[in-house]
Amino acid sequence: MKLLMTLFALLLINSSYGFQASGNYWSTSKTAIYVNFDGYTPSGEVWNERFSRAMDSWSQATSFEFISVDSYQDPCNKRSGGGYGDSISSATFGDDICGNAFGANVLAVTLTSGFCFDASCTSGFDINDADIIFNTAKQWDIYEGSRKGDAIDFGRSALHELGHALGLNHEAAARSIMAANIQDIDSLLQDDIDGANYIYGAPDDASQYQSIYGIKINTPKAISTSKSLSLDLVGELAIDDSLVDGRFIDIFEFTLDHDSQIELSIDSSDFKEVLYLVKIDSTQQAIAEHTFFMENTGQAFVRLEQSLPAGTYWIGASSEQGYTVGDYHINLQADYALFDKPYQNYQTDFGATVQVNPNPNIHGDLSLRDYSEEGVRMDIYEFTVSVRSHLTIAMSSAAFDTHLSLAKLNQYGEIDLDSFISHDESHSVSHNHSEGEGEGEGEHSFNITTIESILQPGTYWIMASEEDANAFGAYDINIRAR
Repeated sequence: MKLLMTLFALLLINSSYGFQASGNYWSTSKTAIYVNFDGYTPSGEVWNERFSRAMDSWSQATSFEFISVDSYQDPCNKRSGGGYGDSISSATFGDDICGNAFGANVLAVTLTSGFCFDASCTSGFDINDADIIFNTAKQWDIYEGSRKGDAIDFGRSALHELGHALGLNHEAAARSIMAANIQDIDSLLQDDIDGANYIYGAPDDASQYQSIYGIKINTPKAISTSKSLSLDLVGELAIDDSLVDGRFIDIFEFTLDHDSQIELSIDSSDFKEVLYLVKIDSTQQAIAEHTFFMENTGQAFVRLEQSLPAGTYWIGASSEQGYTVGDYHINLQADYALFDKPYQNYQTDFGATVQVNPNPNIHGDLSLRDYSEEGVRMDIYEFTVSVRSHLTIAMSSAAFDTHLSLAKLNQYGEIDLDSFISHDESHSVSHNHSEGEGEGEGEHSFNITTIESILQPGTYWIMASEEDANAFGAYDINIRAR
């Protein structure tokens, strides 16, 4: 019972009447929805079929998959009185929102709930239930193009609400089916597709990038809390995978923000497993002292237990026999040994703190404690380039307009002014989640600043700051070698 109470305490409802949290998504990248819209439209079409076509539109254009189940499930089951749902997603017409009246201009609402990624729920939640209710008081029909009198097109409203169900909020900056108010748009636009793919990765290239070795690196979403990180992956070695020493290989990237004790395993019923684990630096160079290689020696699976320092790692899944294909399962559990970030820090002559951080994925936070120049806060990170490298460095934040600088240090540990690059031209990418279509809702966007440069061997500083004084909040820095 205590476990159930703990789980319930971590549940969060997101609706017209609940707390709005950013970063909510389905860890499975798919969901089944029980669809029950009885009858026909005034123009003779079947409601259920149109809703299912809207689901197919999202599934075909993005890497998220909606599965339609032609059956009724009560969307308000375990939601009335502030409940958190029954973990069964559904869509139907309704006279109210589980006992609460629709607003005068509200056409439909999407209620989502799930398990928070941390106790405070500041990191969002893993959605496990999305219920969509269309307002029966409105005049519905199905048509294309411009608005037709008082009739509201059911199809575009279905597309909109399904966008909320997969984790998008209202869009105010670009033409989009996710606009807060219904428009003449009757299909998904590129902004909608980009939003879904920002969360779940692009289709056929889902959360991947090309490494300097010509091998694609998968970047799956880990489930992370303040004390641990976990990954559970199902994959397949296939003939179109990369080859290393005559063996197909899949590589997955993850980042530990803290020193950790990890358990990593791979098992397959199709081949004898080979497991790689490699720590990489900012330029994708392997760090030999944290490189591991394990083969199956007759056990049911290959397993590695190891203490690891904070940083970014690649997991390699392969087979003992060359050119072997088949399915496999990878599981990673990491328990943080230290809760303070363990990177070395030192003070400069001008009073700034520099963090020596060779990690290609950096999570930071601008605060009142940080070094300041003319009221502008700044974090400084030091890393070393061992071979000539073409790097793209991107800084993103939902809290402030980002400013990014890069400089090489000379032999005296001072900034080489000839190498100094400053970039403050940030652009916004929407990544939102909200409820109904009839009422406006503020958007949630990420401001991104990018520097791309070819760097010679040496020691460099990344300076992460804000465009305007007295702006604070979390940010991410991502370094990619080309």
